[in-house]
Amino acid sequence: MKNFKIAFFYPKFFPVTGGASVHGYYLAKGLHNKGYEIITFQNQKDDFTFKASKNIISLIYKILISDLVYVRFIYFGKTNYIPLIAKLLRKKTIVEFNSPSDELLMLGRNKNEVIKNDKKLKSLISYADTVIAISENMKNYCINELKCKNVVIVENGGEKIDISKLNVPDSIIEAVNKIKSSFIKTVIWSGTNTSWQGIDIIENIITKTNKNTAFILICNDISLIEKYKNIQNVFIFSDLSRDSVSYLTINSNIGLALYGDYSWSRYGFYGSSLKYFDYLINGLYVVATPLGHIKKDNFNNLIPGNNPDEIINFIDNFVANQMPDTSKNHYRSWEDVVDETDKIIKKLLKKGN
Repeated sequence: MKNFKIAFFYPKFFPVTGGASVHGYYLAKGLHNKGYEIITFQNQKDDFTFKASKNIISLIYKILISDLVYVRFIYFGKTNYIPLIAKLLRKKTIVEFNSPSDELLMLGRNKNEVIKNDKKLKSLISYADTVIAISENMKNYCINELKCKNVVIVENGGEKIDISKLNVPDSIIEAVNKIKSSFIKTVIWSGTNTSWQGIDIIENIITKTNKNTAFILICNDISLIEKYKNIQNVFIFSDLSRDSVSYLTINSNIGLALYGDYSWSRYGFYGSSLKYFDYLINGLYVVATPLGHIKKDNFNNLIPGNNPDEIINFIDNFVANQMPDTSKNHYRSWEDVVDETDKIIKKLLKKGN
């Protein structure tokens, strides 16, 4: 059977740091494991992709020898022009799109600039044969604002952590041991220091919960680090490897996937929460804002995070050694993401023959 070649245009995903790199890493590696040859244009030292130069001649040649082009769109970026180039070279293209132009508002842009950017995206994405959206709301955005015709939802997934395979610095291991010896239970959160990532809710929870609970916050924001540097039950970790984040995750009892006000977005909460899937699949109790894909789930280790007082009450009364039996739950994993993407690719390639 022929090994299909994919020209894979994605932000740098190795080593894995967070955000887009998580999705890119698991998708590229998973497709490689299924027999695809993944051609990337990043200078990264992984062992499952073929590296190509970024110059225009090499780029065109690699697209020509590929069976399919896969592009992660952002609301601005040079790679957004790749579907046009692929169309001129008569290649099938899949665009993965994870965030709307509305995010420009969070960068200080105005609504007119958002609409202008939509018009540009509409033109560029029209050359894609299939668009992958990470949520129902992103699908609606692509259909209504960008007039996309063939949009398929593929949500993110989680990674079941194998502690024996983690390469974790001694400093992280020592920090975790100190936390576990000093506190009864541990709550973890990772994200950016913004209200729409739920930081206001989390700060309220930290202030009001009993001090026998340790809070691990993974965030690179200097102001947050400074704010909590003298608070004894709050531990800020920044600039971590994926393995270190995984180690902190499996040594925690409760994971917070809380989100704030999304009224600035025309389509509300449009994300597919990475931490939500990771916390669930690794057996943590997960306190999550019931928005988007989260509100449809019903697991015995999922606690709806509607009311801060209820969250505080849950954490204060939580007993660390009374975790639920999650063995019968099916949590979404990166294998599911890869399988669904594989089916989309095969369908598109079959259609093109």
